[in-house]
Amino acid sequence: MNAEETLKGLAQELLAKLGVEATVEVRQQGERWVVAIDTVDSALLIGRNGETLTALEAIIRLLAYRQGLIDTRIGVDINSYRRGREENLMTFVNEVAERVKATGQPETLRPMSAYERRMVHEVVGQIEGLVTESSGEGLERHITIRPQ
Repeated sequence: MNAEETLKGLAQELLAKLGVEATVEVRQQGERWVVAIDTVDSALLIGRNGETLTALEAIIRLLAYRQGLIDTRIGVDINSYRRGREENLMTFVNEVAERVKATGQPETLRPMSAYERRMVHEVVGQIEGLVTESSGEGLERHITIRPQ
C-alpha cells in the first residue's frame, strides 16, 4: 500500500471508531501529505481554537509512523478550517511585517502552534530586511518579527 492509501485508511478507521461520518481525501502538497476530512461533525473534530484538530493530527501521524511512514510530513484539515486559518495568518503576518519595515519597531505575535510558527518563519524569511525570533515555552511560545 502506498502513503496515500495508507493515510486514507488510517483516517477512515479512526473516524469510524470515533463514530464520525466523513469523507476523506488525501493529497500531496509539496513535501507534505494533507488528509482532508469533510464532515457535518466539524466542530467536534476541530475543537476550541483547533486543539482537537491538532490532537487528531498527532494521532494520525503516530499511526502512520507505526505503518512505516517514518519520514512523511502529514497535515490534517477539516472542512478547509486549517487552510482558512493559514490564509488569515499569512495575511496578518504580511501586514505586521510591513508595519515593522515601516516603523523599524519589532512586534511580538500571539502564542502559536509549532506548525503556525514554522509558517511565520518561512514567510518572514523571504522578506528582505526582517528576521524572526521564537521565545517562550510550551503554550506560551511566540514569535517576534524585527528588523535585521
